[in-house]
Amino acid sequence: MARLGRSFPIRPLTTRQLYRRDADINLPTFALGWEFPTLTVTSPSVSIPLPSFALGWEFPSLSLPVGLPTFALGWEFPQLTVFVPVNPGDDLDGPGQLSLNGFKMGGGTPYRLDELVGVDFDMPPIDNGNVNNPSSDGAQSGRKLAQPRIITVSFKVRAPADQMRETMEAFRDNTPLADSDEELDLAIQVVDRIYVTRGAVTRRSAPINKQYRIGLAKAVLQIECSDPRLYSRDLGSAQITDGGTVEVTNAGNRKTRPLIRIPGPAHTPRLQVFRTLADGSEDLRVIQFNTTIADGDTLTVDIAHGTAELAGGTSVTRYLTGSVALPSWVLGRGVSSIAYATADGTAPDVVVLWRHAWL
Repeated sequence: MARLGRSFPIRPLTTRQLYRRDADINLPTFALGWEFPTLTVTSPSVSIPLPSFALGWEFPSLSLPVGLPTFALGWEFPQLTVFVPVNPGDDLDGPGQLSLNGFKMGGGTPYRLDELVGVDFDMPPIDNGNVNNPSSDGAQSGRKLAQPRIITVSFKVRAPADQMRETMEAFRDNTPLADSDEELDLAIQVVDRIYVTRGAVTRRSAPINKQYRIGLAKAVLQIECSDPRLYSRDLGSAQITDGGTVEVTNAGNRKTRPLIRIPGPAHTPRLQVFRTLADGSEDLRVIQFNTTIADGDTLTVDIAHGTAELAGGTSVTRYLTGSVALPSWVLGRGVSSIAYATADGTAPDVVVLWRHAWL
């Protein structure tokens, strides 16, 4: 009779003890097992089931006084720099202070404020559009428009004698004559209110006399602001749904020009602002763009500068239709209503930002 299958030697299980004078050995327990499927031989037709074998070794614990090195994994990232624009006036903390492009003067500095002219209750010069009547008393009333605001600041400068030169050079270097048409951020704190505007230095005077050598001097700074309004440091804001209307308030006494952010998707966005004038008449102003703002893009409308640009800097002012000129879309003093709508009526909310304005 033929022998079928293969033989497997089976060895007895053993336990092996390891000895070492200077070590206690703790080895983990291993359980190894093999399970064999049924072996079928077809000639002659015999089915031979093979048993399952479980082989295992158990070792005593192994403990060796071996010092392993310590690994420290670390990642070093480059320094992260985040640019956060400084809101004009952030550095002011008391009355009688002003900041020109971040250069602080007034209380708490060597440049002590002595007199401030052209701010708060002072009105800038006015262009009067009245026309005298040719054959009767009086005149025909015309528009009154403010000229640029002139701000004059007088200082008493005090510093240690050996630091006087450095103090006056800092004053000179931080109040430069403007390059081309640039204007710098200007913030002024009067008592507990901070006004912000932009201006350029047009006069600086600091005569030197016999007191200069002991650390005393007088200085005068004149700043001209092409926009004569004084603005609030804090921003007003309104969020308007597509098809909705929101009332907003300009707490100042002069119209202000807002910044508008229109997110996409929005097809043919339209904004209108209206208010009731003192004589009971209605003032309605509309801007509408005959274009589509793509999903994920934003149209920023800067009323003060008369620009309308998508996120990539593409201008869309050519798509204005049935609209007033951008600089004319203003928030008058007091309460106004702003309405927002698009052709589809499903656009995300528009955001309007403004500062309260005074003359």
